[in-house]
Amino acid sequence: MGLFKKKKKEEFDFGETVSSAKKGGIPDLRLPKLPELPSENRGYPKYNAEDLGVIKKEVEKPMIRPRKKIVAPMGMPKIGLPKIVKPIVSVGVGRPVERVEGDKPIFVKIEAYKDAIESIEAIKGLCKEADGVLGELSKIRAEEDRELAKWHNDIDKIKNKLLVVDKKLFEL
Repeated sequence: MGLFKKKKKEEFDFGETVSSAKKGGIPDLRLPKLPELPSENRGYPKYNAEDLGVIKKEVEKPMIRPRKKIVAPMGMPKIGLPKIVKPIVSVGVGRPVERVEGDKPIFVKIEAYKDAIESIEAIKGLCKEADGVLGELSKIRAEEDRELAKWHNDIDKIKNKLLVVDKKLFEL
């Protein structure tokens, strides 16, 4: 693919343009000289050479200011952070194990790892089974809702027929 190719360097030859300028093709343009301005004393102070050395030394000295101590008011109690104790978790073997924090490697016995994998697989199987049961329940519920809707329609039809019969009987 040609997506990442080096670009070719373009080389320019200025030899021809310089020679044509010398021949008279391009006039020699020079800027006019500006008039010199008179030097004015603009109110800046004048210093002796001796004074400049002293000023330079003073400026180079670092200015260290003493830091003020921040003192808490006497009436305020000091609040300290409580110490955090790492909880000790006992594994089925009977010896305490400290919890590992951070990116430290964790060492697990192979038997415990295999047991954990087996229980995870058992839990996955139970989840799949529960999902299937819930799917079947939702199908049964939808079927029951259709049956109930059908019964409501039948009852409404019976009511309408009774109203028609009632009107015909009592219109006399």
